[in-house]
Amino acid sequence: MKALFVLILISLAFSGYQPSGLINNISTTQRIVFLTFDDGPKTGVTEPLLKILASENVKATFFLVGDNMAKYPDLVEMIFAQGHDVSNHTYDHIRLDNLDGDDLDYQLQETNRVIVDIIGKSPRLFRPPGGRFNNIILETLGKYGLIPIGWAINTSDYIEGVNVHLSAAAIQTKVNEVMGAVRANLHPGAIILMHNGNEIGIQALPIVIQYVRSQGYQFKRLSDVL
Repeated sequence: MKALFVLILISLAFSGYQPSGLINNISTTQRIVFLTFDDGPKTGVTEPLLKILASENVKATFFLVGDNMAKYPDLVEMIFAQGHDVSNHTYDHIRLDNLDGDDLDYQLQETNRVIVDIIGKSPRLFRPPGGRFNNIILETLGKYGLIPIGWAINTSDYIEGVNVHLSAAAIQTKVNEVMGAVRANLHPGAIILMHNGNEIGIQALPIVIQYVRSQGYQFKRLSDVL
């Protein structure tokens, strides 16, 4: 495992901004994909996502925000208890490519601390907010043994702004866009980006799972292969 991480660091050492500096796909010919959720945990959203995943027997990777985890440790425990990956998505969900030194360390280290305090286990995977990434971040990740993860399929299931409420028609339009992205880009080893934050993901998730399986694919956690 340590050797694999070293190889990943070497392969990324000359890479810069997303997507070339992150692991966006897992190299495989098997029809497997990796479902990931950014942000959260968020009460009223995380629970229904977990219920859908449990009913479909799908395991996923959750990239969680430290401040949110500190507010809702019970949701983090629920994610972990159901067999999903609990991973680092910074403490304050801020872009990291403008940070260095102590500020960058804080975003990674404090989030790791919260995760360990809640589930008793250090995370191994990290995703920078917005996929914004550079070599300073890469070097800092090495200090904490964190593997940088991007995505191959961005479902764009997020909503810009805070406390924005969409109509049923607007949600359906977004769900259709999510499915368009999945249909157009599905391939072996793809890392799929969804969000743990709003009704769009809740409505789209069962349809995504059904479609992916209809194409002969299985879902894996990133920790199953990294």
